[in-house]
Amino acid sequence: GADAAAGPDTADGAYRSAAGTPPTPPHPAAAITPAAHPRHKPFNIQIEAAMDRNGANEMVHRLQALGYQPHLVPAQLNGQTWYRVVIGPYPTQEAAVAAQQAMRARYNGIYGGGSGGGAGPSGPAANPAD
Repeated sequence: GADAAAGPDTADGAYRSAAGTPPTPPHPAAAITPAAHPRHKPFNIQIEAAMDRNGANEMVHRLQALGYQPHLVPAQLNGQTWYRVVIGPYPTQEAAVAAQQAMRARYNGIYGGGSGGGAGPSGPAANPAD
């Protein structure tokens, strides 16, 4: 649904298997994460986390075609490089959630997706700053 759960940044942990190895997620997961700023904490939308840079670049190109300005952010997890595709920052969690819902509807309208299967950004999860 459209409910956003607040909690620590768990975007990487969400993809870990029981053995602790992060498999490639079957669908890109959109999560709201804070941008790094010391005084105020704007929010980014994480669209995808992938171990495959080419796959992450494909998502960047799709989002650019929709008029967004995504960023590719490499991150280390268990000694492996993951590539996060993020959009933002947005000044509040509410603004990020609204932008995420609009982006998801637009993305799914062009590329398919949603609960019927297919690729695309999926359910919101808000992750405020540390």
